[in-house]
Amino acid sequence: MQTIDSFMERRKHQRFQLKPGAYAVLSPNLIKLGQIIDISESGLSFRYIRYRTGKHDDSDSDVLLYGKNMYVDKIPFQVVADVELSNPGIFSSVLMNKFSVSFKKLSQEQIEKINLFINNHVVDE
Repeated sequence: MQTIDSFMERRKHQRFQLKPGAYAVLSPNLIKLGQIIDISESGLSFRYIRYRTGKHDDSDSDVLLYGKNMYVDKIPFQVVADVELSNPGIFSSVLMNKFSVSFKKLSQEQIEKINLFINNHVVDE
């Protein structure tokens, strides 16, 4: 069984926590929309409200990042995980999932835009 430590060691880039107000959406059909939990040059995870069950087909989708009057669009991705979040708290009737993706085949311009997005939304330490 894989541990969290071994999973973390596989990551190529540091993950950053973002301030509230940074969102991700799967486009073109707004299939999933939610607040970004963490992000790096190579991927991200976000939480979203689950309205229906079923797997997502990422063959014709991309990720759009937006927040603070800026956005980065048309980021190709591969689904890593789509898992139900437990203990929803006060919104116990709302079903939440965590959706994780890895970016694929990014241009240098896309990498620069993602880094600018991170720098403008990262939580100050």
